[in-house]
Amino acid sequence: MVQAETPAVSLNDPDRLPKPKPKRSLSGQSISGSGSNSKISRIAGVSHDSPTPISHRPLSSPSSSSAPTPSALLPSKTPAVDETELSKSFSELECRAEQQRPRWEIALDCARQAAALSNDDMLAEGRREAAQRYAPGEVDHFFPEPPSVARLTRLADRSGEEEAIAMALDAFAASSSTCRTALMDELKQAKAAGDRELTRRFGRRANALYTLTTRARALDAPVRTRLTISIRRIAAFRAACAIRPISPSSAVSSRQLTNVPPTRSGYDRLLDFYRFSDAARHSFGRAYSGPQFFTDIKRNVAVLHATRGEADSKCVYNDYAVSGENAPGLNLDGREGPFEAIACEDGLGEHYLRDHDAEYKLVTEFCARHLDMRRRGAVCTEYRGRITLWSKKPLCASCSDVFYQQLGRVLPRATLEVRVDDSSPGHTPLR
Repeated sequence: MVQAETPAVSLNDPDRLPKPKPKRSLSGQSISGSGSNSKISRIAGVSHDSPTPISHRPLSSPSSSSAPTPSALLPSKTPAVDETELSKSFSELECRAEQQRPRWEIALDCARQAAALSNDDMLAEGRREAAQRYAPGEVDHFFPEPPSVARLTRLADRSGEEEAIAMALDAFAASSSTCRTALMDELKQAKAAGDRELTRRFGRRANALYTLTTRARALDAPVRTRLTISIRRIAAFRAACAIRPISPSSAVSSRQLTNVPPTRSGYDRLLDFYRFSDAARHSFGRAYSGPQFFTDIKRNVAVLHATRGEADSKCVYNDYAVSGENAPGLNLDGREGPFEAIACEDGLGEHYLRDHDAEYKLVTEFCARHLDMRRRGAVCTEYRGRITLWSKKPLCASCSDVFYQQLGRVLPRATLEVRVDDSSPGHTPLR
């Protein structure tokens, strides 16, 4: 239920305003889990142009021979536009916050319920989720993210509307601070001149601005409380998790990672297999120690699926790879194939040869080992089938050339398809 709208604050009648409360920060929060490889941070500060400060005629300094005249102590004729605009802006922000408040309260209750679970309860959730996703013989090899942790992870971030309101509140606070600073300068001059009436007038206006800013800072309190609860609980859970050992050959010997579909569900299967594993041995991103939580997956992940014949024919090759040397999944270990990678930039502007990209490794392994094509310029006209490449990230210039151009020349009768995180439904054949 939306609460009744609070009457707009009038800065012309500051005595009706509540007394100032302690100042609280509008900036977001940054919480790191001790002993974990995750760092969740939220900073909502933005830069805004400072509003035009209130302009008053400078006060005349009292001389030793004469007292200041009343006209010398009065402010200039310039109206206090900033204070009027601030009062209007506050009313608009208050209206926006009241419209969102029911959603904020529901999300806050959801965060509190999830955070109330113990670490053992959360781990038990993960085991139950594994039992629902995987066959009895596979359950012990996979560990899905506990639903409560996944829920807290979503709640630990602001929505688009919440972010917009937070930015507007920061802008309001910056404008109010600038306006109040100008008033405080005038207040000091009035005190120095010994004018009690003018001192009281400036003091009331400054206090009214302080109260208005304090009320504005509290408008999105449910959101900031939710962020704090979610971030801290996630960090506490991850700090209590232990590394889950994975044998270097378990992915092959136990065959738990065969039949990985070239879809988002196949990608989730990979994450479930490596979750809580040693990030130092199975690195997917910038986390290099502790349990693997996939909080920063820098490296690309790709899955290749190939059939012989029509789309529903028997699979002849299926594997996955992670970009980089000595990465999880397939590594070429010096094996060569009929393709040539080129050097190009990544998303961070780094320029290097892309012969360890996940997509390159997969198509090279398929042609070299399963079709015995190891030299540049080789062509195989006997193979007819569908080759589907799923990639978490869009293909770079090198991998795009390898798959669309070079692979098309090597296997001229194959149907090629690329899926980028399931965002492009259907296949993209070359012919």
